[in-house]
Amino acid sequence: MSGHQRRASNASSWRNSLSLRRSTSNTPSSTSAKSPPSVSAANNGGRRTAPFENAHPSITPMREPAPVADQENKVQALIKHFSQLRDLPVSSDRGAGREALSDEEKCWLSRECMLRYLRATKGDLAEAQKRLEGSIVWRRGWGLGQDMTGHVEPEATTGKQVLLGFDNSGRPCLYLYPSRQNTKPSQRQIEYLVWGLERAVDMMPRGVENLALLINFKGSGSSTTPSLSHGKQVMSILQTHYPERLGRALIINVPFFVNGFFKLITPFIDPNTREKMVFNADLRNHIPPSQLDRTFGGDCEFEYVHGDYWPKLGRLARERRERNMRNWRAAGGGVGISEDVIKSEEAPVQEKPAPAQQVVTEPSRSPAPAFSPAPTAATAPAPTINPTSPTPSTTSALPTESVPVTINGTTDTQYRAPLRAEVEQAWPQEAATNVAPQQTSAAGSMGPPLDIPKKKGVPEDRYDGIVVGSVASAVSDADSFMTAREF
Repeated sequence: MSGHQRRASNASSWRNSLSLRRSTSNTPSSTSAKSPPSVSAANNGGRRTAPFENAHPSITPMREPAPVADQENKVQALIKHFSQLRDLPVSSDRGAGREALSDEEKCWLSRECMLRYLRATKGDLAEAQKRLEGSIVWRRGWGLGQDMTGHVEPEATTGKQVLLGFDNSGRPCLYLYPSRQNTKPSQRQIEYLVWGLERAVDMMPRGVENLALLINFKGSGSSTTPSLSHGKQVMSILQTHYPERLGRALIINVPFFVNGFFKLITPFIDPNTREKMVFNADLRNHIPPSQLDRTFGGDCEFEYVHGDYWPKLGRLARERRERNMRNWRAAGGGVGISEDVIKSEEAPVQEKPAPAQQVVTEPSRSPAPAFSPAPTAATAPAPTINPTSPTPSTTSALPTESVPVTINGTTDTQYRAPLRAEVEQAWPQEAATNVAPQQTSAAGSMGPPLDIPKKKGVPEDRYDGIVVGSVASAVSDADSFMTAREF
């Protein structure tokens, strides 16, 4: 059985498992769905048992640097490509069926998502396009468009992987505790890590694009650690399908064998990534102490109580995904919408686009008299198409719902000006002036190009998915460490 077939089988098995779990009334997931946890669940006798909903009030999110002109041009090219894309395979298996992009996939194809893939491919437009398409197919094959919560919940009962708080740059913090391992190595362990990455993305505040990874190796041993092969698979997933998503790796209580492993693989790690790996540091300098788990040196008395934490995290993540989709639809839908719009706490407001400004010479037409009434559908002559100009397609790749939106006084555009220009150039002014009023209004809904204010922020070196993969490999048993040169 091929790797793709195994993944498809796993995806099918967890869907069947999920159906069985939902049919049973005494499961934790079904109980939590009927009775959401109370506010008191967040603090049980002075101990916190639920995730934080927001970053500390003193935190200002660290934004990515504003893209340069060359990147903007490539983003526009990607938007045009995916606006015209008819369908993609439903999985990586040979002969798999094809489906059009879903609304969730179009929302995922945000402007910032395209920029992340461009940065990961060092600006190679063709490679970025190929990888974006590949990630969509991979996400379909892994069932990420469906609810995996019930499938991965058995992995979560001991709290070996926890989302708790935000670092000094507003990144959600994903904690890993290898000593709390409760299951044998399996594909589901990797699916649980992927599930955790997806929830970290859900919890990212507006303006934040990556996460902080915290690992405490205290008490870990070879009997509770994943294999080297799992580490390699995790590294491949992160580098390929979550580029630019790892912002910082904070690692404490590193045992001697893991330290030796890191020395072996250091030559294979990107220099920018190595600079962001922090070992055995005072983490209070990186994360507000009030949101830092006490086992990492913080003031937060956090205790993992599955019945409190699990339903609360699921509810928070679900609410954010629902908000994102509402905002995406209010902004007009389509690909290339900014995550600043998608993740806004206020609903986007569509602006009425201004009429396009064109200079057209019409020597054969006399100017219209002042206050001339608009032609009606009964009296208006049929539009005249210049035979030398191409006839506009009735299935233009430019979605008519693409309009500029404003949130908190900030304008956002979907970078479709080049597409709109192609449509406008296909129609001469004579035809445009004879179109019925309602047609003119529909064409105007495409919207004029608007300037987007450049993002302000301190540039940071980029991060790479190789860190988590390396860390996952680092917790392999001692015999596996000697094969690290396979990287």
